[in-house]
Amino acid sequence: TLVQGAEAPTAICQQIVPANRYTMGDVIVLTRGGGSLEDLLPFSEVVVVEAVAASHIPVLSAVGHEIDHALCDLAADVRAPTPSAAAEIISINRQEVTERIGAMAREIISTVQERIRFLRSTLQHYLPDTQRLALQRRLQEYLVRFDDSRESFAREMNEMCNRYRNRLRIARSSLEALSPRHILQRGYALIYGLPQRQLITAARQTSAHQPLEIQFATSRVVATVEQQQEDHEKL
Repeated sequence: TLVQGAEAPTAICQQIVPANRYTMGDVIVLTRGGGSLEDLLPFSEVVVVEAVAASHIPVLSAVGHEIDHALCDLAADVRAPTPSAAAEIISINRQEVTERIGAMAREIISTVQERIRFLRSTLQHYLPDTQRLALQRRLQEYLVRFDDSRESFAREMNEMCNRYRNRLRIARSSLEALSPRHILQRGYALIYGLPQRQLITAARQTSAHQPLEIQFATSRVVATVEQQQEDHEKL
């Protein structure tokens, strides 16, 4: 674009506006070499200053030499003292790029190596020997738990059997105490009327010459009623 003369302000704006409209770059460098104060006046015109301030693309102003100043320097995002300084600002040092690439390469290599170590460590768990040892440890744990459970079960079963054995002994003693045979062993007898073998509990249930069966603890006899006698005296 024109950078000097009466038509320069319009020409500069005609480049800034479409550059923003079509996003033609990452940065706009507004620059020219040194000159007289009159030569640099186009960069202080209102239309140029407004165009620079309205630009959504960052503007780097590098007008003239370090001692030169234009109003567009104040409206720009960054001011460079000279055009060559502007070139240094927007460019990247080769050594810096090399260092960045080297750092990225080292980071990538480190990431890949770490991933490989992780995969090797993960795969190590699935090797046959490792799996066999893991299975043996797990089985050993279950065997120990099984032994503990078996001992606990046996102990509880013994305790339960002892409780039921005691209860059975008590029940047996109670049944034996109530058993008719136990009563008969104490000298009592059971008398049955024949031929129906009906239990006789009173003399009035018998008749003269009726056969009776007398049951003792370990033997029995057959007798005949000779006489009936009611005894109301309680034993």
